Amino acid sequence: MELKKRLGGKVSFYRTSIGMTQERLAEELDLSVDMIGKIERGTAAPSFNTLEKLCNVLDKDILELFGDSLQTELKTPKANTLREINSVLIKLNEKDLERALKLLKALT
Repeated sequence: MELKKRLGGKVSFYRTSIGMTQERLAEELDLSVDMIGKIERGTAAPSFNTLEKLCNVLDKDILELFGDSLQTELKTPKANTLREINSVLIKLNEKDLERALKLLKALT
């Protein structure tokens, strides 16, 4: 599956799962409703700035928006655990991230 279509499908899925309309998402991202439709259909690709805004509005990290397409091919339990840890850490603010690092260092 092509990357734009995978991203578009995820955007549509996450948007509808939180009960958000295309109109509301367009407003949040400062885009036209037509552009949101194109992104969701996979006929247009969002800019990096728009991707960052999408992550914030949908409360998802970039890996969740792209699904398996950006994840490593490793399917080991360790790789899965590292991906899960990363998906939690990526949502933390700088202060909480520093605290998490201290906790990890204390565990090792």
